[in-house]
Amino acid sequence: MKNILILTSLLILAVSGCRQVVTKEQFHKFDNEVWERFDFLKFGFDLDNVKPAWNIYLVVRYDENIEVRYLPLNIEMITPSGESRVKDYNIFLRSTNDEYLGEKKDGFYEIKTLTHPEITFSEIGQCTFEIENLNPKYFTYGIREVGIIIEQVRK
Repeated sequence: MKNILILTSLLILAVSGCRQVVTKEQFHKFDNEVWERFDFLKFGFDLDNVKPAWNIYLVVRYDENIEVRYLPLNIEMITPSGESRVKDYNIFLRSTNDEYLGEKKDGFYEIKTLTHPEITFSEIGQCTFEIENLNPKYFTYGIREVGIIIEQVRK
């Protein structure tokens, strides 16, 4: 009986310590793996809890048809309270000696960049993102998908 009580207590402790991390993600897939210069990407996430902090990642999936070494982007985040945060990023896809960067997957590479670490929100509601391709060329070839991942920070 004592062993069952100890085992049950340990099981309850293990389950309570393994809280599931909430992750939300959205991706935009490009037709023919081409991102046109003025094709702005828009993502929206419903946030129903202001207590946790969130890590926000930008994900770029690309293949070996990529012609650029880095992808210049502008990301605007509008929080549920209406606050706008804008920042430019250079997402490096190839190294200086032309090696592809990121994790190699099934026929493509994936770069995951933390853009907003441990961000908190003051209101519940919709958090939106708009991503602009700042590449001076009209077409960026080799881009398969671009996405946003929002992941609750476990403390």
